[in-house]
Amino acid sequence: MRVKGQKFLVVGLGKTGVAVSGFLARAGADVTATDLRDAGEITEAADLEKLGVKLRTGGHREDVFTQARTVVLSPGVPPDIEPVRAARRADARVIGEVELSSALCGLPVVAVTGSNGKTTTTGLIGHILKACGKKPFVGGNFGDPFINAVGNESAYDLALLEMSSFQLKTTFAFKPAVAVLLNISPNHLDVHPDYEDYALSKKKIFANQTQDDWAVANGADTQVAAMLDNLSAKKVLFNSELTGEHPGCATSDGQTVFFRGEKYDLSGSKLQGRHNMENSMAAIAVASILGCEPEKTAAAVIEFSPPPHRMEFVSDVRGARVYDDSKSTNPAAAAAALTALDKPVVLISGGKDKKTGFSALREPVRSKVSSLVLFGEARRAMMSELGTLTKTFAADSLQNAVEIAVSEARPGGSILFSPACSSFDMFSSFEERGREFKKIVKRFG
Repeated sequence: MRVKGQKFLVVGLGKTGVAVSGFLARAGADVTATDLRDAGEITEAADLEKLGVKLRTGGHREDVFTQARTVVLSPGVPPDIEPVRAARRADARVIGEVELSSALCGLPVVAVTGSNGKTTTTGLIGHILKACGKKPFVGGNFGDPFINAVGNESAYDLALLEMSSFQLKTTFAFKPAVAVLLNISPNHLDVHPDYEDYALSKKKIFANQTQDDWAVANGADTQVAAMLDNLSAKKVLFNSELTGEHPGCATSDGQTVFFRGEKYDLSGSKLQGRHNMENSMAAIAVASILGCEPEKTAAAVIEFSPPPHRMEFVSDVRGARVYDDSKSTNPAAAAAALTALDKPVVLISGGKDKKTGFSALREPVRSKVSSLVLFGEARRAMMSELGTLTKTFAADSLQNAVEIAVSEARPGGSILFSPACSSFDMFSSFEERGREFKKIVKRFG
């Protein structure tokens, strides 16, 4: 892709947009950047202007979009807002940061997507590769923007990218050497027009692969399995419902993973639950494809500590174990967390409703949850779908929700904070939400 002298518009000046704007300006492009915020709210505004980036802040003006030759959308910027449509009508090319970076970067790419488990699996693959002497660039939706690898290829063996549905939706020629699809369940339906659009965005991870590439996918997920026909890449499956040797498929007995004639004993792993076993199986399959030694791979899985707010043990409170699973931002994630725990569980859920419905939680709530505590914007919708399944409370704040949960918990049981919703009704991120939950819990210590 030609950059020097070309007109680019970068939309959104978060971490990725700032990195893209700076890269393009240093590469000699004519760069304009737009953001809904005022310039005074953007920390890097002065530095970008020094590089020659023209800032258009305080809103997205249509005329700014129609003057660009290439429009680069930051992750999370809806690709169908009216200024973007105007750019397309003016024959501008509209792409995402990953599409731009992949056209400029010479590294082979391993890409990981799914509705749940992306960050854990990407981090785990990166940890394994480093333990086996490889030098991955780790980024995308997790870590650094992919554009930071461009021009620095000599420092790395490959690029390992976590990919969201938003990032994949704005790719067109993106071609990972290894593509991983962990699972599919309804998510982000407050942004995607429907579930089909969301699922098709995920499937794009395989779209441009050839017979020289690898597609690694969850054979136990019926939604994923339905996407695997007519792929050009070599297929490798992982399936937590199978055990023993199965050609071309990683399997598990709950403690040991079997793949390509090797046994990976994962006893002692900090990654608990069936969903994390599936994440581990996917990571082992990728590591094997990339030539990692089985013994080093198994040891790295056992050593790996999952990122915060993902089934993170917080403390014991009045004889009950308390877990922070704030990263659970959809019902399928909360359901997976419940399967990892023995009953009785007091479940705290709620937040901003992503319009996915909560049917995925019905059976795990019925079978595992002794008390359900609901808070946030979605509490009424959740009460309507789940409130008859177990003893249920509505809380007016996270503080109140924790207080109710502690009073309902039983010695030997668990308190699980797994919201099943996004955080944006009350918090700026799931990280802030998780930190606040842990702070409240420690007061009961």
